[in-house]
Amino acid sequence: MLNFKPLTNLAKELNDSLEFLPHDDVLLPSKDRKVYELKPSNFRKISPANTPIKIAFVDGGNGTITKSPNFTISFNRVYYCIFQGKKQVHNTQGLTTDFFSCIQKRVKGAAKNGIIHDIILRMSRNSHNMDLPDSNDITAALNNVTFDDPRIDTLPRSLAEWRLGMIALDALSDGDVLVMDGSLTTPDKIESRYANAMFEKAQSKNVTVCAISKTSRLLTRSGEPLLNRVSDISQQTGYDRWRINVADGVSPHDPGFVMVVKLHPAARFSFRFEILQEQHQEMDDARINNIMASLATNSQDLSFLGYPYGLVVADRFAQVRKDDIKIYTAMLESRIRTGNLSKIMEHTRILQAHDRLNEVTS
Repeated sequence: MLNFKPLTNLAKELNDSLEFLPHDDVLLPSKDRKVYELKPSNFRKISPANTPIKIAFVDGGNGTITKSPNFTISFNRVYYCIFQGKKQVHNTQGLTTDFFSCIQKRVKGAAKNGIIHDIILRMSRNSHNMDLPDSNDITAALNNVTFDDPRIDTLPRSLAEWRLGMIALDALSDGDVLVMDGSLTTPDKIESRYANAMFEKAQSKNVTVCAISKTSRLLTRSGEPLLNRVSDISQQTGYDRWRINVADGVSPHDPGFVMVVKLHPAARFSFRFEILQEQHQEMDDARINNIMASLATNSQDLSFLGYPYGLVVADRFAQVRKDDIKIYTAMLESRIRTGNLSKIMEHTRILQAHDRLNEVTS
C-alpha cells in the first residue's frame, strides 16, 4: 500500500517556508545590469490603441527521430505569421520551413572534452525555401559545450528561427514589430551573430524586435519568483492591463530590455517581455504603449486569454508532434532494414534497452 504521509509532510514543510518569505522587490541581478524597483508607482497602464501595429510572430519546434550515444537525427520546423490586431494579414502558405538535422559526435583530442560535432542538414521537400543555418557554425558552437549539453539537439532549430526572422522582416515595414517566442538571449558567439544580423536588418527598417516568454525562472532578491511577485504587487494599482520595467537585460548575453506585462484583464498569467535595448532607449511612452496595446488587442482569444494569438498560431504550426516523429521514425527504420544501413541500427539499439524494459514492466 502506498504511503503518502512522507510526501504530504514534505509539501507542508515547503509550503510553510514559502509563506513567510521577506520581500525584496528588485530582480536578482547579474553583474553590471541596471534593475528597477518593483512597486505600484512604477506600473504603467496599457491604454487602447486606435490602430494596432502590424506584428510578425516567429516560433520553432523540433523532435528526435532516432539517436544513439554518438549521433542524433532530428526533425525541425520553424514558422512565422503576421497579424494586425485580431486579423491575420499575411497568407499562411509558404511560411513554414521543415528540415532534418544529424549531429554526430566524434572523438578528437584537440576539441574541448575531446569531442567534436559533425553536422548534416537537409531541407524537407514540402518546405518554404530559406537558407538553413551553416553547418560549420553549428559545429563551432557545439565544440564549446559539454557532451551532454541539452542545446546540442536544439541548436539547428534555434539558429533557423533567427534566419526565419530575417525573412519575416521582408514582409514588415517602418513602425511594425517582430516578436520572437522566448527571449532575445543568445548564449554563445555563433547564435549572437545570427541574432545580431536580424537585429541590424530590423533596425535598418525601423522594425521593433521583441520577445515574450511563457515561463520565467527569474527571481527577486528575496528569492521569490519574479512573475508571481509582480502580479501580487500589481493588485495595488487597479490596472487591468499593465507593464513594468524590470532590468536592462538579465545577463551579458541578453540584449533585451526586460519588462513584465499583463495583456488582458481576465488573464491568469503575466509574462516576461523584452524589447531590443538599443531600440527601447530611443522610444517614448507613447510608442511603447502602442506596441503593448497592439499585443493586447491580439491577446483576446479564449484559447489562451492574455497571450498573443499570433504566437498561439505560430506554436500550432511550428510544433513537431509525436505523430510526425512516429512517421519519420518508421520510415527511417524501414530504410535502415532495406538499405544496408546496419551500422545505424547497431548504434541506436544501445539506447533501446530501457524502452524495452518499460514495455515489459509497465
